[in-house]
Amino acid sequence: MKRSGTACSILVAWLLVCAGHTSYATYTSGAGSACEPQNDDPGDVDHRNPIYHLVNGAQNPSTTKDAIFMCPLAFGTQSASSVSRTNVVLEYKDLTDSAYFWCQVYQGYQGGTVSYSILKYTYSLAGGSVDPTTAFVGAQNIQWNSTELGSNNVQYVTANYGVLCNVPRDTGGGASWVTTLYAY
Repeated sequence: MKRSGTACSILVAWLLVCAGHTSYATYTSGAGSACEPQNDDPGDVDHRNPIYHLVNGAQNPSTTKDAIFMCPLAFGTQSASSVSRTNVVLEYKDLTDSAYFWCQVYQGYQGGTVSYSILKYTYSLAGGSVDPTTAFVGAQNIQWNSTELGSNNVQYVTANYGVLCNVPRDTGGGASWVTTLYAY
């Protein structure tokens, strides 16, 4: 009996120590392979946005057309109907230096309205750039802080939330990718 009491005391102490170090940030993540093409006219099969899914993300395989990708961030299991977001991050691989790769956070509401964050472009430094540029080639991330998210700094259970990207066509350096995205 004494051993089980000691073991129970150790377990309770361990749980208290671990609880004191627990982060209460709520992360939501999405795979780049979950991105879908945004089609302006779903009936027009000749003008659909190209997308190619692989286990490490989604790429634009076209050599003639930029593609608009919608990359969702699921709400997840929460105890409330909304969650504050201080940052949204999208990881990418940009392999062209002659076409724009840009993204923005979106939230689509039940009534049909959509709110957007500021638009950001791929850039050599983490976080991206608000200035249009095509010069950077490589892997990096675009990040929006709570100010840049605007009204999208709160994710609602009744809305579609994610990142919308213009993924450039392959201009000779290879296909560009969305690899992953997350919010906290």
